[in-house]
Amino acid sequence: MTDDGHLKDQQGQTTPLGLLRYALEYYAAADAADDAIGDDDGHEVHAPMVVNFLVGQAIELGLKAFLLESGLSVDELRSRKYGHDLIALFDEAKTRGFANGGEVGARERAMLMLLNPSYKDRELQYSKAGTKEAFPVFGPLEEAAVSILRRLMVEVQHADLLRARKATAAMEKLVL
Repeated sequence: MTDDGHLKDQQGQTTPLGLLRYALEYYAAADAADDAIGDDDGHEVHAPMVVNFLVGQAIELGLKAFLLESGLSVDELRSRKYGHDLIALFDEAKTRGFANGGEVGARERAMLMLLNPSYKDRELQYSKAGTKEAFPVFGPLEEAAVSILRRLMVEVQHADLLRARKATAAMEKLVL
């Protein structure tokens, strides 16, 4: 990573497997964070900001793993065209053949549409005064994330990643 939090490819060291591994770890962290604070007062309507951020980060890195494997460069993934835009990443992945069997589609994209405005503008990381966009509750967002990440594990062809390392309960949800 660079100082500004962007991917940095040092002599080809950024790999689809590495990005997918981080995606799965961010998902596990989101699940643990929701277990720890998701039932606290004020989170009846939407998941805590940190949970939304961690889920967004998991999906972003997972989609970038697929796109890197499909031929995009790290520089292209860092560009303003994609950056932290979950919808741009999802749509490009679909264009390049992600989940063409219909395993992931409109329902998951709808959840990303709710999360994306605040995620891509980094409002989930940095406090910003004013009313926030609508957020999905964790249940449907979690279902969308699990659906996307499961399919990515198959399509990036590293589903054995979880079997090769000690899986947490959250990661076990992703094993097909």
